[in-house]
Amino acid sequence: MLKRIVYIALIIVSATACSEYQKVLKSTDLNLKYTKAVEYYNEEKYNKAYPLFDELLGLYRGTQKAADVYYYFAYTNYHLGDYILAAYHFKNFSKTFPTHEKAEECAFMVGYCYYLESPAYSLDQTYTYKAINELQLFVNTHQDSERLLQCNDLIIE
Repeated sequence: MLKRIVYIALIIVSATACSEYQKVLKSTDLNLKYTKAVEYYNEEKYNKAYPLFDELLGLYRGTQKAADVYYYFAYTNYHLGDYILAAYHFKNFSKTFPTHEKAEECAFMVGYCYYLESPAYSLDQTYTYKAINELQLFVNTHQDSERLLQCNDLIIE
């Protein structure tokens, strides 16, 4: 009997937690969605943050928050392990917002994502070449960066 009550209580609690997330997804309040997306991101709940940032990308396009949303979105892809898509979004971020304070970091992350996607040397080296090219491009364009030594180490490796 006690097990059954505990089981029912767990179902109710989990249903309530899901409904809060569903309310945020269906909400028309952009500030609420942005706040919750950042909250989920900071709590490392990337699977919940991803759909919110994905929706906010189009809605915030052309506004001051667009860069922040895109930055979080690129890193959400990175943390979810989708390095190819993350590299695409990091590159797009650094091209779209070249004067943003995070542009240099995103330019580095392009090469780093390809580096993480590189397979063993006996397999197809397409992503290895992309990593080397992007890291070398970073070295050439950001000569005052603190990440130069790390880039050179990654290229040599």
